[in-house]
Amino acid sequence: MSKPPKAKPLSAPIPPPPALRGRGRPRKVEGAEPVVAPAPIPRAPDAPDLFAGWIGELELARQRGVTVHALRVERRRGGGPPFAKDGQRVLYSVQGFRSWLASRQTTPAKRDGK
Repeated sequence: MSKPPKAKPLSAPIPPPPALRGRGRPRKVEGAEPVVAPAPIPRAPDAPDLFAGWIGELELARQRGVTVHALRVERRRGGGPPFAKDGQRVLYSVQGFRSWLASRQTTPAKRDGK
């Protein structure tokens, strides 16, 4: 009776199966052209800036120091600053945000004996 051969120790971890590799990321396909978004149409020099006074959710999140996810949760719960939607794009009026922020202003409570 001969002994079965010993398995060699693995020097590197076993890669995950192909179905689990790169979950959530686009896969590279040989010979496929990359998908590129169309370039935006430039605004005419004499056209008014229709979005003056409005900022997007990414910029508001950056300035407030919160995540975009936190803004989305606030919108769902109805407790965040007023917003408008242009298709899927969410915009916040700078003046509306300032009014909302002013409405949340509080004064500190006085402590007895101090």
